[in-house]
This record gives sequence, C-alpha cells and structure tokens, in this order.
Amino acid sequence: MGTSERGTSIRLPDGRALGYAEYGAPNGAPVFFCHGWGASRLTRAPDDALTTATGVRLIGVDRPGIGLSSFQRRRTLLKWPADLAALADALGIARFGVLGWSAGAPYALACASRLPERVAVVGIASGTPPLVGPDAPSDLPKQLRQVVMATRLVPWVVRGPLWQWRRAIQRDSTGFLRLAVASLPPCDQRVAELPGMFAMLEENQREAYRQGIAGLAADTRLLARPWGFRLRDLTADAVLLWQGEADMTMPPALARHLERTLPRSQATYYAHEGHYTLFTHWAEILGALRVRL
Repeated sequence: MGTSERGTSIRLPDGRALGYAEYGAPNGAPVFFCHGWGASRLTRAPDDALTTATGVRLIGVDRPGIGLSSFQRRRTLLKWPADLAALADALGIARFGVLGWSAGAPYALACASRLPERVAVVGIASGTPPLVGPDAPSDLPKQLRQVVMATRLVPWVVRGPLWQWRRAIQRDSTGFLRLAVASLPPCDQRVAELPGMFAMLEENQREAYRQGIAGLAADTRLLARPWGFRLRDLTADAVLLWQGEADMTMPPALARHLERTLPRSQATYYAHEGHYTLFTHWAEILGALRVRL
C-alpha cells in the first residue's frame, strides 16, 4: 500500500496500484466518486465538514495513469468496474453508490452495468453521454464531435496538447488555472472563486499530471469509443442526474438525452448554473444518494 499527501493506494490482483482518498463520515453511506477529465481523487467540496454532515463516506478514486493509480495498458471502460470492486472488497464495502462528474459519468455507469448486485444508486452530475454508438445523441456539440474525429482518425494527436499543458502547469499551475477559469461562463467563474475552491482545482490539475500524460491520453481516447454496454440495460434502482442549464462544457441537451435513454432516471436542472453545479449543490447531491443506500 502506498500513501501520498492526501490519499493512499491498494495493490490490485494484477500488481497495479489503485489510488483513492476518503472524505466525509468514516462510517457513513459509501459512495465511490468517479472524477472528471483532467482531475483526480482530490475532487471534492473544499469544506470537508460539509461532506461529513451529509452522512456519506465519499471515496474518490484515481483512474489508471492518474494520481496514485498505475497506468494500465490496453485499458477499456469495462475494465474499470473490476478495479472499483477490488477497492470495495479491500475496504469491506458490499453495496454502495457511485457518483460520476463530467467525463467520470461513463465510469460510474459502467460500474452499474457490470456490478448490478452491488451498485444501489448512480449519480451523474454534468455527465458525458456516449459519444459514439447506438446510445449517442444525434446532435453532439461541435467540440465533442471534434474530439471523436481527432481521436479516432489520429489517436496520437491528443498527446501534443496534453504535453504542452503539463509543461505549462509545471511552470505556473496558478497562472494556467487562471486562464482556464477565465474561459468558463461567469456562473462557473464565480464558483471557482468560492473559498478553497481554486486551491482544490489547482491541486487537482497537478495530480492529474503527476505521472505524465499517458493516463489522460487514454482517458481522452476512451471517450471516442463505444462503451460496451447499452444504457437501457442498466438495472440500478435509480439513476439521478443533475445539470446546469448554462453548462457550456456538457450542454443540458446531453443530460436530457441521458434522462430519456436511462431507465429509472430522475433529473434535476438548475437555471443559470454551469459545469460546476456539482459543487454548488454538493450537500444536496450527496444527501440524495445517501437516502437510497
């Protein structure tokens, strides 16, 4: 088992390390968190007391090649549930919820697909839908169509920008994040300036690139591939969705597509809120998951 400034890791059956960090109530309702793209196990509301008050034991997990988790060759989306199940076993957790934010949504839903007897509830905040295949929406935003085209036609093309961004973060992580936040809609900019939020986001981006760019490159490529399961076949007791109507990263039309496609789904939409809705409604979201565990 390895440790870091915030978090630790277990050794998986194949010898890889899987990094994670815990927040909230140690004996609370267990919820595994699947972070967004360019993030890590460190994603959370900065006020840990807020998480504790929800009664949730939140477990943020690094995907392979990110943070404390070893890189995994020939990674697929459907290999992720086995990693999460191994962590749940190591922590003595039989049944749990999963929460996916943004590009973490496919990983949360994959767990529901492959671990139906263990996943009681799925939460999706500003989630990425399938970008290809039968469950993909017919009207993908331009930036997501470009991701699919680039990664499928020229898979190595994603490495150039990632390499440049990592160098920029190593030189001046605060300046890099300031530029990134400035490109967000005003509603998200305001969230980024809340107490402790900018520091959390900055720590997160450094952790995402801790091992280099291979993990993030794999994360990007997997977004442009079929998931390997149909959304309509999920048997989780409930899939709860939260979406800001002013989200420019994952526009609300994508959440409505997920709401239509997922069985037993319930969606909540927030006017004038963006991609950081997860943080402005943190207690509400975790509380909604807790009552179903």
